[in-house]
Amino acid sequence: MRGDGGLVDTVFDEVEHACARHGGRAARSAGDPGVDLVLALRDAGPLPAPVARVARSTGAGGSLGTEGYLLARAEGVTMVLADTPAGLLYGLFHVVRLGAAAFDGDRPARRHAPAVSLRMLDHWDNVDVHPVMGQVERGYAGGSIFWHAGAARRDLDRVRAYGRLLGRVRRQRDSR
Repeated sequence: MRGDGGLVDTVFDEVEHACARHGGRAARSAGDPGVDLVLALRDAGPLPAPVARVARSTGAGGSLGTEGYLLARAEGVTMVLADTPAGLLYGLFHVVRLGAAAFDGDRPARRHAPAVSLRMLDHWDNVDVHPVMGQVERGYAGGSIFWHAGAARRDLDRVRAYGRLLGRVRRQRDSR
């Protein structure tokens, strides 16, 4: 993992979460031998050798955009390169969607970017159940994940999981 900032820390936390669940080890330094995945901001310093070779060979010198990223696998290393932390996060989610396939064989470098830059969510949630009407949405989605008995929930595990889900559910288009 190469890069700094709050969103980069979020990406690293996601990788640590995946390693704890599925095995593996997360490290901030990508120079360790035997690394399977490198996530790097292109301006975060020297890139590990396999990543630098792929970046040079694809002509990745042009801008990837604010949410775009380059995904490739070569020399036994899956790599995500981005110009911004948001691109790094979207690249990680792409790796997650691919699952084990992200680590099989070689994958030619391809640029990816969200289909739209502005996404909106319409979430309808009840602070409290109405004493006469019950749940306004008639309980289709069940009780609130944010509120319980009119107060914010103390356990935010479901809220975190919901946020992670929303971050992964998005359309992409390939830019070539």
